[in-house]
Amino acid sequence: MEAIIREHINTKHLSMSIAKIDDKWDWMKVAVYSIENSPYGWTKRNLIYSPFGLEVKQVKSFHDIKRYIQKAVYKVYNGGFPQEEIGELLNEIKEKI
Repeated sequence: MEAIIREHINTKHLSMSIAKIDDKWDWMKVAVYSIENSPYGWTKRNLIYSPFGLEVKQVKSFHDIKRYIQKAVYKVYNGGFPQEEIGELLNEIKEKI
């Protein structure tokens, strides 16, 4: 029987959900957030954009995953987004898949 596992990776503005079937990733979905700092010490995240998910059959290399994330980020942030955060998310994804 197949075991479906969901894993989540979060950075300050990004969240990635990864679905695995029997320890191999099958699809992933990115979410892009805006943030508001509270005077009480917590940070509120507001979902801005989350495109359709990315299936394993659509990915020929890890570069396709990077393009999927960048396309979602640029749709709402128009290039004013820290590339280090995308790199941080990609490093975490490499470890998970």
